[in-house]
Amino acid sequence: MSILDRFRRDRGTHGSPYLAPAERPAVRARIAREEEEILRGAGNDPETARRVAGERAARRSVIRPEIAKRIDDAATAALEQANRDGAGMGAYRRAVKEECARAGVSEADFYRAEPGLLAMAWPSLHERLGDEEPVFDLDAEEAHERAEFRRQMELHGLADPQDGAAAASTVRPPVADGPGLDLDDVREAFGDDVEVVTIDPAQLMPAVEALRNYDLADNAVESYRRNLAEGRGSDDALSAVLDAQEPGSRALAEHAVALYLDAAGSGADPDDARHTAVAEAAAAATPRISSEHADQIRAALAEEPVGEPDVVDAVEPMTVAQARDIVVRAEELTQHLYTCSLGEEHCPTCSENILDADGFWDHQVGDARARLADYSLDDILAGNFTAADLEDAVPERDPEPGSWIARNLTANEQGDPFRSEAATAREADHDLRGLMTEAEARDTILRAERLRGHLDTCTATAEECATCSEYDPSRTDFWEVEVAAATSRLAGQDPDAVILVDTDRDEVVVVNPRQVAAEAADRIVGEPDVNDADWRTNPPAPSPVPERDPEPGSWIARNLAPADNADVGPVVDGERVYLEDVQARLARLADGPVTEESLAQVGLDASELHSLEYRQLPAAVQEFLSAERARVYEEELRAHEAERRDTADSLTAEQAQRILDQAAEIDAHTSGCQISVQNCPTCSEQEHDDAAPFWDRVAAAQDRLAGLTPDQITAQAAAENAADPAVVGQAVERDAEPGRGARAGQPVPAEAASDVDSVLGRIDEVLAAPEPPPLGDAVRECDRSLAEAENAVNRAQTVNEDDARAERCARWNSDDACAEAADCDRDCDGGERA
Repeated sequence: MSILDRFRRDRGTHGSPYLAPAERPAVRARIAREEEEILRGAGNDPETARRVAGERAARRSVIRPEIAKRIDDAATAALEQANRDGAGMGAYRRAVKEECARAGVSEADFYRAEPGLLAMAWPSLHERLGDEEPVFDLDAEEAHERAEFRRQMELHGLADPQDGAAAASTVRPPVADGPGLDLDDVREAFGDDVEVVTIDPAQLMPAVEALRNYDLADNAVESYRRNLAEGRGSDDALSAVLDAQEPGSRALAEHAVALYLDAAGSGADPDDARHTAVAEAAAAATPRISSEHADQIRAALAEEPVGEPDVVDAVEPMTVAQARDIVVRAEELTQHLYTCSLGEEHCPTCSENILDADGFWDHQVGDARARLADYSLDDILAGNFTAADLEDAVPERDPEPGSWIARNLTANEQGDPFRSEAATAREADHDLRGLMTEAEARDTILRAERLRGHLDTCTATAEECATCSEYDPSRTDFWEVEVAAATSRLAGQDPDAVILVDTDRDEVVVVNPRQVAAEAADRIVGEPDVNDADWRTNPPAPSPVPERDPEPGSWIARNLAPADNADVGPVVDGERVYLEDVQARLARLADGPVTEESLAQVGLDASELHSLEYRQLPAAVQEFLSAERARVYEEELRAHEAERRDTADSLTAEQAQRILDQAAEIDAHTSGCQISVQNCPTCSEQEHDDAAPFWDRVAAAQDRLAGLTPDQITAQAAAENAADPAVVGQAVERDAEPGRGARAGQPVPAEAASDVDSVLGRIDEVLAAPEPPPLGDAVRECDRSLAEAENAVNRAQTVNEDDARAERCARWNSDDACAEAADCDRDCDGGERA
């Protein structure tokens, strides 16, 4: 920084870009307050926010805020433009330098106030300075970068060494526009066997392939620069780049790196050298059409000047009436967006227009306003146009006799020009009726009836209701084309007839009338992937340049052969052909009942019959399908019943009762719960599919305990517990104090265990009897056996209790006898002393 710059910064006066010393405290306080609020809102603690805000305010209170903002805005705009052009950070540096010079501010002061911008514009310098205050000469820093880059080139043997005077006098030459390639260099890079085509600016280039080649070249140059920055040698860096490429893109990568080294070695800025090398390499690797076809295009352009391609393709084909409709709709939607009180979340019109998924605001509105640029908005809304503009329909040229278009696209019967996307409603109706299946036509009729009901009952305006706006008869061809075609397709049929269609089929796609005319045409010459997936629903716009017959041996003739006349015609509906073939096979069935063997004889399977309309099948086939469905249902029902019986047999009485108790608790909770299903874990768990197995077990538990009284259920549970060794081994004992009892682990006496074994043996004998007794006798026998088992358990408990009581009584009697003997001895001893 010069002495004059430092004086201007420290002693700012009125009209100076620097703040005066008296002005800085107020500006610093305001900036600190604003920055502290921002930092606190971002989640920083008050102390950290206050400290960081003070540091930022101290840096930003040197240059006047409006001057700093003007410099930053100009530099940001230059950087955005450089990014769109594929250039680097050099444009940002130049913009900062120019704006600082224009405002009379030192670059160092600007970067000192914004260290983040310094790190972005001068990353190498920022890493070298670290946290130090940036006081430097940016012109010297730029010269230092060029000298360092030259030294690296010389170090890796990519440039000839220079003496000090030559290096100091090195001036970066301007980068020339255009590829400027040498054919010998191209052949050397790609091989001698490659076909080299001289590129003319008027020739066409496939955009998708050019962009792909540009990305490959850009990635290769970036990888090479990154490898050099990591300290690798030039050969190693280039080898690493080529190893990372696909076999088909290695030549392109090597060519891009070579062009980059040539441009950088000549003294160009590294970012500019990268942009130039990538553009040249991508342009050289992208194939063009033949020069003969380019001559044909030039001749056509000379006959009919069309101006800029983007203006012709996007704006000119739009008529004044079409542009006015778009502008009027945009104004109506704008008024709705400003006045709607529902909000984006609740209004479908606001949500659809804010998202702008169909590009209405980004493309159609801009093109319409460009088409009507000579008229004011009031004239557009009022329809005040000149007579010449109202008759500006885009004419279609009659194809020349014998041309490629005339041979592949025939004219209609009235002698009008060949059909394009702008087909009439009558032609579209005819073509659409021929392509519609019966199911598609019926779906269209049902949808039209539902829409009519909505339009008749909807109380909202067209601007407020998305459905009314989309299906307004004045704005869509749904009613005039699709509904008319569906009505013609179903002429003479019962409109209320039910068609059973397999629910697993894909959703029916209604054919677009524009697609009908486009499918009758051959592929359009130009982009290689123009006829990909998006072509059916979004066909390309017609080109104003007439197509010529490709020259024999040219690129078009080799890669895009024209279709012969046999391919021209309506699109074949593969599904309808398949259904007609199935019906023809069914017609060959022999008379009599239909079986799987008879279907196999005609090459059909039962699963293929579900895709047909049920009412159109023969009566014998309908009976076969009904019987087949009934058989499958019965099998599934029997399997489910068997599974439930097995589950019921595997449950004990106690387990079944526990399941039923749990089900009753859940049912009581769900019937009386006042919380929503989403917020209640119990209710939401029962709504989930994972709860189904539990309720299947509930049904099995009900089958297990069906016909049993509560006493019988208790008796069965007791018998099952008695049969379990872990339960039989438990007994009851009493504490030392009478009237208080507790569980103990005393074993059951042998006689009680033998009684239980005998009872269980009798139960086994009853169950194993070959001739089961009547149900009533069996139930009574089981009840008696269970009662005896319960009595045996009670007796065992009583025996234990009696033994314990007898033991306590004997102990108490012994204690009483000992006490009486002691009292007697004491009395006797006292008498003798007396």
